[in-house]
Amino acid sequence: MSQLPQILFHTQLPTSKPRLMVRNSDDFFPDIPSSHPFHIFTNALTSLLTSHLNVLPDWDMFQTSHPYSSFHAAARAISGGPIYITDTPGQHSLPLIHAMTAPTISPYAPKTIILRPNRVAKCIEQGIYTPYQAHKFLQVGNYHSGSTADYGTSLLGVFNVSEEPLTELIPLSHFPGVRPEQKYVIRAYPSGDISPPMALGDEFAVVDLALETKGWGILTAYPLVSAPRSSGTSSPTLSSLPDTEIAVVGLLPKLTSACAIVSTPTLTSQPNKSTHLTTTLCALGTLGIYISTLPSMTKPSATAPSATEPYSNEASNPEEWKSHILVLIRDRAVPVHT
Repeated sequence: MSQLPQILFHTQLPTSKPRLMVRNSDDFFPDIPSSHPFHIFTNALTSLLTSHLNVLPDWDMFQTSHPYSSFHAAARAISGGPIYITDTPGQHSLPLIHAMTAPTISPYAPKTIILRPNRVAKCIEQGIYTPYQAHKFLQVGNYHSGSTADYGTSLLGVFNVSEEPLTELIPLSHFPGVRPEQKYVIRAYPSGDISPPMALGDEFAVVDLALETKGWGILTAYPLVSAPRSSGTSSPTLSSLPDTEIAVVGLLPKLTSACAIVSTPTLTSQPNKSTHLTTTLCALGTLGIYISTLPSMTKPSATAPSATEPYSNEASNPEEWKSHILVLIRDRAVPVHT
């Protein structure tokens, strides 16, 4: 499968020409259940080599209407390579296809694109020497960089390749490209759970994940950007809260939502004491944004927090946050639900 030494070190090694798309592993067998997790394991380990070649690894086609369909889809989505499906005509899982793709605006005709990282995935270095039979999660890491060198989101595909349910603690240090000086929140797909802010070196910079047999999850570490509040705020409750931290999550609900982010999100303070968040996306969909002080925008009936009584998230009007946010697309105001 494109991995003869004569091909690897002759055709695929020079970087003076466009990248070649090549198969990254041998076949799997749809009717042999044990071949599916081993196929993902093989691709993750093979990528340790092919990621250094002038190639775009192809993790093979798969069926969207198969018991292992989402298992394969998660691996293809995080791989950074192409996505092919080989369904029987009329037997498609459209929700699964939509989770990997997003529509775009074209001056000629609308089209659908896959949301893939702009780098190649591979087994994380902490798992290189973990045997396939070790009853451990297979962790596949990737990194989607922004328009500036200091911004990017780290993705971690976690696959239960064993034959029994597993639960593990996954530290932030397992995510490729995370930086010691940066704080992150980790969002899990498909559950949608979001961790508290954390940084490398924190005592509890870990998340726990439980997966059944054939289970998988995609964890994304989003860098937080601080937006200090104006000292002139008139709300005593707001003045008692910490500075706001914001992360652009990307398009929801997608397997690799962060891969829709094209440019590095920027925050700018305005003379009217508001803060503008600007970002650019490559496709259409529901934009997710994490705001650490979102509960403060709902005017809770409780008093301001103290050192012994932390701030309460309970609110008298959960929808009141919308009155604090204005959404613009190309400088034109649109409803929040657009």
